[in-house]
Amino acid sequence: MIIMNSKILLSIIIPDYNTDINKLMKCINSVLSISSNRYEVLLIDDGSDKYVKENINSINNKKLHYFYQNNDGVSSARNLGISYASGKYIMFVDSDDYIDAQEIDKIINRPLIHDFYLFNAKINTFKKKSKYLFDKNLTNKEIKFPIVLRTLILTDKLNPLWSKFYSREIINKHNIRFNE
Repeated sequence: MIIMNSKILLSIIIPDYNTDINKLMKCINSVLSISSNRYEVLLIDDGSDKYVKENINSINNKKLHYFYQNNDGVSSARNLGISYASGKYIMFVDSDDYIDAQEIDKIINRPLIHDFYLFNAKINTFKKKSKYLFDKNLTNKEIKFPIVLRTLILTDKLNPLWSKFYSREIINKHNIRFNE
């Protein structure tokens, strides 16, 4: 059980179902390399038939919390993660992706006062090349409302769950959950 901690700023939810263990461990290690102490990682094992728990137990890090559920699908796994999250914000990372921890640190280490943050962090994937939400040459400071609006209107780039911090308070207040 996770004890609610007001110092946790970010809950990172990683749903997993039978991800190759090397990819999963790379994902987890990338998230655990965030230097801030103001986050937690919730790994939701959605009924994997591989030896996920044994590998996770070998990681000695109090930020990592493991939860098992019978295979109900990725939406159910994300919803379980939301129910256990204690951070002010929630971020989702797929178990076959890995993050640039320095980019997340840049965001965590500044004052966060809004309900939603959209950022240009690079998300690495084993399936394709690294992904950026916006042009990779833009910095987070250069991403202004007109660029965001144009991107959202002309593309489907708002759809990916990664690259966003969501307010846990808003999610829970409005009972926002994934369709199962």
